[in-house]
Amino acid sequence: MRTAGYGLNTGESEPGTTALGCCSRDADGRAVAAIAVSVPTLRLPRSRIPEA
Repeated sequence: MRTAGYGLNTGESEPGTTALGCCSRDADGRAVAAIAVSVPTLRLPRSRIPEA
C-alpha cells in the first residue's frame, strides 16, 4: 500500500469482486480518514485501477 498509495484486493476475499482502499492524510502526513470501495471485477478491470 505504501508504494502504490492504495490497497487492492482482486478476488482474494470474494471471487468476482475487486476492492480498493486508501487513506487521506493531513498536512503533517498523518492518516486522518480512510475509504474503501468494492465493485464487481467486470466493472473495474485491472487496467482502470490506477484511474480509480
